[in-house]
Amino acid sequence: MDSAIDEYGIVIGCVSPPDAFCALRSYVRQRERVIKDRSRQVLHMQKALMQMNVQLDNVLLNIVGQTGLAIFRAIVAGERAPPMSWLSSAMARQSFGGRCGSQFGR
Repeated sequence: MDSAIDEYGIVIGCVSPPDAFCALRSYVRQRERVIKDRSRQVLHMQKALMQMNVQLDNVLLNIVGQTGLAIFRAIVAGERAPPMSWLSSAMARQSFGGRCGSQFGR
């Protein structure tokens, strides 16, 4: 039976891709894993901020950008009132009044 299948060419042998293609495929898979892990970590950071009653995602477009990370470092360092130099960031979403309102829960 198996010889008949081979004789008619119904079953085609397994083809393994070249080594360069396998390496590229593994890089792409690793990149996808890193992106998923990063997004999961950003959501974890947002949840921690919400539990601390800090609504940073309402003020900034990207909380893991330069300004967001500077604010995180200030919080981790224990600063209660960090300098307001982050207000001049180009990544800010709202006007100064909107930021202050978000700071005080409005």
